[in-house]
Amino acid sequence: MRGLGTTENSALLAQIAKKRINQEEIRTMNNSLTSQSEETALRIDESNLNHHLWNNNGTWWIHYTIYPTPVTVERVRRSLKTKNLNEARVLRDKILIQIINCEEKLAA
Repeated sequence: MRGLGTTENSALLAQIAKKRINQEEIRTMNNSLTSQSEETALRIDESNLNHHLWNNNGTWWIHYTIYPTPVTVERVRRSLKTKNLNEARVLRDKILIQIINCEEKLAA
């Protein structure tokens, strides 16, 4: 039995992201009033259980990129304030789910 933060969790996150993208409204090309919005584009390397994580002097951090407009990029790095890898994976999964559900800025 595997613990939290496994490939199954990564696959679940990918499915949630795909469902979210499929629910987005389709924009028409002739719409003169278009609103710029962020898009969810979550890339998960299923062969790497520590995707979006890095260890900085014993403390685990999450890093991801958001695209607030089509021409700007913002790299986000947040401390998970834990030295435990399994706990860091759980926290990372919670943050990515929040991002997918638009509770935070959308990520890639």
